[in-house]
Amino acid sequence: MKLRYALLALGLMISNSQTINAIDLDNATWTASGSVTTSGSGTLNGINIAITTVAVSNGGTTNGQDWDAISFISNAGLTNITPAGAIDLAFNGNATSQQVVTFNGSGLTNPYLFVNFTESGDTFDFGANTATLIAGNNAQQVGNTFTSTGATNTVNDGFVIKFNGTFTNLSFNVIRVGALDSVSFSVAVPEPSTYLLGAASAISLFLVQIKRKRSVHQS
Repeated sequence: MKLRYALLALGLMISNSQTINAIDLDNATWTASGSVTTSGSGTLNGINIAITTVAVSNGGTTNGQDWDAISFISNAGLTNITPAGAIDLAFNGNATSQQVVTFNGSGLTNPYLFVNFTESGDTFDFGANTATLIAGNNAQQVGNTFTSTGATNTVNDGFVIKFNGTFTNLSFNVIRVGALDSVSFSVAVPEPSTYLLGAASAISLFLVQIKRKRSVHQS
């Protein structure tokens, strides 16, 4: 009895202190680079990340992108994306360029990929890896392919997608129609508190349902 009410109280406290639809995310910390290169690296919650891209445009360089400040991302309920930062992925003009994101050790679970500064003529093909579009502006999804439609290479052009499962490698192709280009890119995962909120809310709902069923039987 005491455990039941303790769990119910926990769920109510957490639910009242946060917006259930909001998802706080831990963003990757990228190793600073100002040189155009085919590779880059970073860490996320103790997991090392390696990037393979194309050494054109801004490929392999890093920047202090504040993902929280982008309206199409915050409007989707993605908040407190910390720390700020991104790495540029680049691709050749009128060609297909492979991009590779590698996670060491046991891999990364349920990763979110952030992309902005897209431009019309950019198509991102994730092949057999099933992705869900979480947020986007001037972006269209068909299967596991995401195409920039009407994008003009601004901070508010792009998308956020989520993969379910644990991955040691995410490879995808960027098909570029037009001159060579690059985009800002990052990887994030939900903060542990987000999982706690979901679990507490589920427990609260479960206990309320049990109480209602008992009330019906007793009446």
